[in-house]
Amino acid sequence: MDKKISQTISLVIEGTYPYVSGGVATWIHQIISKLPEFNFYLIVLLAKKEDAETMKYNLPENIKGIYHVFLQEYPKRPIFFPKKLKGKELLENWLNDFSYESFKEIAKFYYFLNNKQRIVLEGLYSKDSFDLEKYIYRIIKTEASFINFFWNLRSLIINVLNVFAANPQLCRVVHTISTGFAGLLASILKIANPEITMLLTEHGIYTRERDIEISVGVWPDTDPNKYRPQEGLGSFKEMWRESFFYFSKICYLTADQIITLHEKNRRIEIEQGAPPEKTVVIRNGINLSKYRFRHRTKMSDPPVIGFLGRIVKIKDVKTLIRAAKIVIQKRPGTIFKIAGPYDEDSEYYEECRQLVKMLLMEKNVKFLGKVDAVKFFEEIDLLILTSISEGQPLVIAEAASCGVPTVATDVGGCKEMLYGGGDDKLGKSGLIAEQANTIDIAHAILKFISDEEFYSKCSLIGRERVEKFYNEEHLLNSYKKIYSRYLTC
Repeated sequence: MDKKISQTISLVIEGTYPYVSGGVATWIHQIISKLPEFNFYLIVLLAKKEDAETMKYNLPENIKGIYHVFLQEYPKRPIFFPKKLKGKELLENWLNDFSYESFKEIAKFYYFLNNKQRIVLEGLYSKDSFDLEKYIYRIIKTEASFINFFWNLRSLIINVLNVFAANPQLCRVVHTISTGFAGLLASILKIANPEITMLLTEHGIYTRERDIEISVGVWPDTDPNKYRPQEGLGSFKEMWRESFFYFSKICYLTADQIITLHEKNRRIEIEQGAPPEKTVVIRNGINLSKYRFRHRTKMSDPPVIGFLGRIVKIKDVKTLIRAAKIVIQKRPGTIFKIAGPYDEDSEYYEECRQLVKMLLMEKNVKFLGKVDAVKFFEEIDLLILTSISEGQPLVIAEAASCGVPTVATDVGGCKEMLYGGGDDKLGKSGLIAEQANTIDIAHAILKFISDEEFYSKCSLIGRERVEKFYNEEHLLNSYKKIYSRYLTC
């Protein structure tokens, strides 16, 4: 079946733009709106249809269409269950070796099926699929009951089936903004249509972020007697975890070029199966003209510490709050301003508010909701970022462009953004603290409060670093060259 290939760039996006603001979504909007000479087509993967009800961005005119894949949407159960599952033999071969070659055969077979929605119906309800599920149960050798295993496996399978059933417009360049299910879909499109180009940009390492979520989650087979979450991983969690690592490897092997934001991520990708010759580092960048630099020579009295980001678990705002308690005990009157959207995880946001109340810090810790970033940086002396996972957070560059130093945990590209490395020999423009270590984070904040000379120096170096290494002109020129090269092939 021949498909017409559009001279367009399709961005394959999972769980973010244009329905979630901040972070990766900001970067996607930046690329699209600042490269108006290219046309884009969005393939957006979301859990449910209701996740697509409200857009957080006004779409630029060069977005020529949006195609949705709802990963957790189940089709209506048929009156008569199908007996056969198309491609069963290919699936059996793949289950016996999990090889890349076996996966490619599956990808091509299902991509070219005429009635792709049958993939989901047969994958969920056919006798053949049930037989395969029993076979997987025997392979895994779990002590869990089959009924518990069955429903856990089905919650994974529905995502994969909906990916295989997707039928988006085919574009000359397919650019996935993560591995995972988005990377899986991009890989299927490339494998079935080798004449197109597949690009991957990883901000954070997808497998690591999912690993964190899986490890701390309470699942039916979690062992509550284990102190460390990873020691209590049961077979269900392990199955999901290994699936994400497998999808990432498929994505790495299929992509024509793999782009990441810093050298640390590039090394991790290679360790997880990315061919080194495909990998390249392109730093994120900001529009410097938006931010007004002011050399900060000392902190205010009282000091004002700021957080700007989504109020979600992966940002570990609770650790920030606990560190704030230590700082306030040492320097009474210190103000902490926590800014950013909280609607993505309202339950976690409420837990953070209750923690502030429990620690008797309501006069010192303020939740501001969404703010104007430029004005926010004018109000604070120091930025704090306590995330447990990051890519290359633009908020550090934005703060530095205004002369505001940062304390951040050692995740993603934070250390490189604050300490330099490689061709960046400028020195420190902030401090790195140990992840989830409230004492270490508090001491880093107190260092800035007490050492005016160090604070002043970091303020100057931060702006210089952004001008040289995190300017959006370099980012946009790099992607302009990549897109132009592959669209003219």
